[in-house]
Amino acid sequence: SEPMRRLSILLMALVIWAAGDAHAQSPQAIDGARLVEVRLEPEAPSLALAFQLHVRLRVRPTAVAFLPDTLPPTDGVHSVGPGEWTEVAAPGDSVEIRMTYPLIGFQEGPAELPPIELWLRTSGDEMGSEGAARSAGEAAAAAATEVDRRVLRTGFVDMGPFVPMLDENVVLEPRPAADVLGGVWSIWRLLATVLTLLGLALAVVMLVPRWWASIGAPMLARLRGRSPRQEALRELERIRSEGWHKDGRTDDFYAASTDVLRHFAERIEPESRMALTSTELVSKLEERWGAGGIETLVSTVELAERVKFGDEQPEAEAAERDWSTIRNWIRRAPEG
Repeated sequence: SEPMRRLSILLMALVIWAAGDAHAQSPQAIDGARLVEVRLEPEAPSLALAFQLHVRLRVRPTAVAFLPDTLPPTDGVHSVGPGEWTEVAAPGDSVEIRMTYPLIGFQEGPAELPPIELWLRTSGDEMGSEGAARSAGEAAAAAATEVDRRVLRTGFVDMGPFVPMLDENVVLEPRPAADVLGGVWSIWRLLATVLTLLGLALAVVMLVPRWWASIGAPMLARLRGRSPRQEALRELERIRSEGWHKDGRTDDFYAASTDVLRHFAERIEPESRMALTSTELVSKLEERWGAGGIETLVSTVELAERVKFGDEQPEAEAAERDWSTIRNWIRRAPEG
């Protein structure tokens, strides 16, 4: 039943507390050494907060104690760093070793403290200036027959609750994100990032119109049911309305106008692919409709190549006449 279960837990806690008190108060005597005191600081440590275990050990003047740097973990208490120790003179020519180990508890209520594994070596002579305490790492240098291994039980501790949780009025609120970019950002890296983004934006602005002219507009025309000639003439009118040939962008004006011609030729003649050069395109069109059908285009296409890849810059009126040549040829060209 529930009352019996609570009584069993209470009796178990009393037994553990009594055992821990016995360990903490009763000195342990082993051959060549004696555990004098085990003390905690603070005496009632809190959960998840570091505390210190102080141990006083007396050894004979002819004994050397090899001490662990850290203590092994138990179910509820772990070591959080290396220990320290000092030596002082004690009654009867003995030496007192005072050890301090930092610990932390992860279990509320009674918990066993970590034991101290002690390696003790005794001889007939006093140790002198070598001291009575050394690191356990040096124990391997001693012969197994010369070292006596002992485990000193340090008792139990009653861990209190986590201190910040004791205040019932504390309201836990999430904090806003801090230093989202990280702490390693330099002004040069930030500048490089901004310039890269600006370059990408400029590339999009320059490429999107051409992409729309070559892919988006024809696709939209097919969806709207326009013929290749209607869509080509519509796109040519849009290009002229942009006014590139009047704003110093003559190369863009010629490039866009001849691209319309290429798309129109590709739609009415699949073999006239966009990958063809201007010379190859004119040859394909000549094969399809004969020399008489494209003679007005030859000079215009050749001039467009010189404008796009050379230094030639026709006036706006001349550029619009070439534009009209392309438009008129598309108007007269058969679609089948």
